[in-house]
Amino acid sequence: MAGLTTILTDYDSLICSHLYNWTYRTAKTPNFLKNLPEWRSGQVHPGFGMVTLAELNQESPELLKPFTHCGTIMDMFLTFLTQSSSTLISTHNAHSWGYCNDTWQSDVFNFLPDWIQLPTVTDDTSKVVGTWQGAKCHVASGDLQASVASLEQFESTAYIILGTSAQLCCLVDHREIPDTVPPTVVQLPYSPGKKLLAACAMNGGNALEAVLKLHSPDTYSTEKLKNLLAELDKNSQTIPNGLKIDPIFIPERGISKELSISGLSSDNSELEILEATHLGIIRNLLSLFPISLLSNLKIKNLALVGSAQCPRFKRHIQSENVQNLGLILPSSEISTPLGATRF
Repeated sequence: MAGLTTILTDYDSLICSHLYNWTYRTAKTPNFLKNLPEWRSGQVHPGFGMVTLAELNQESPELLKPFTHCGTIMDMFLTFLTQSSSTLISTHNAHSWGYCNDTWQSDVFNFLPDWIQLPTVTDDTSKVVGTWQGAKCHVASGDLQASVASLEQFESTAYIILGTSAQLCCLVDHREIPDTVPPTVVQLPYSPGKKLLAACAMNGGNALEAVLKLHSPDTYSTEKLKNLLAELDKNSQTIPNGLKIDPIFIPERGISKELSISGLSSDNSELEILEATHLGIIRNLLSLFPISLLSNLKIKNLALVGSAQCPRFKRHIQSENVQNLGLILPSSEISTPLGATRF
């Protein structure tokens, strides 16, 4: 998540922009991306902080004039608490913004507003930014990295984390990463010597809400969806022959798949449609992080986290698990704040 701010000394006079998150894109974004320089450490996509800042600078530079600093919402919070004159950003979050190769890639500066100060990148994930009422404030860790750090650690294990979005990821020694990795798998900084290989699907639990709204817009409610999902946890539904849902409501990074629904008939119940959507979510995630790559990385187990432990998801993970990976159900709850303290 990205935001812009002018550093001030009290809450009442704090000026900050709207929040631009990972779903941000305009109709012009795909073409705009083609004009940006190549990132030496990965691929940039819509929703990356540097892409958003550069596009805003081209389309609406006057909107940026009131602001002097930028960073993630966590960086803004820490900068304000500590009343620092500059903003620090961890390598975790800087990499997720794009154009970070230990430091910011210089050729992207031509596309950015020169009056806005970029945050200073620190490779120390425990670095102290400053203090607030005597308490030390450390640079903010990345969301996914902190989530993984909060989980029980198992040998040769990948994690499926299902929430609003979905991730399939595993920790690896940086020397063991294959020379060729699919564009849908990102290599994220984690700790000295360790990287987090991850497929970060835009379409997770949010696709369940989207497909139900698409099918029954007049009767949709959060309570209705909650009740239907509870029913699916109790009783599986047989997916009718021919019904296939590829629930790509938000474009995935690194691939050109689109929303696809086939074999749908008026006889299909909402439970059957949601059952097929759960299968589509899992198949989409496994297409972004191929099982063959997990095998090459000597992954032997999948640990199911969050909604992945629910029967309505777990049964489809088991059905798609062609390499007979063992399933692990961590007993601890995922906790990003806890994980952040471990850095």
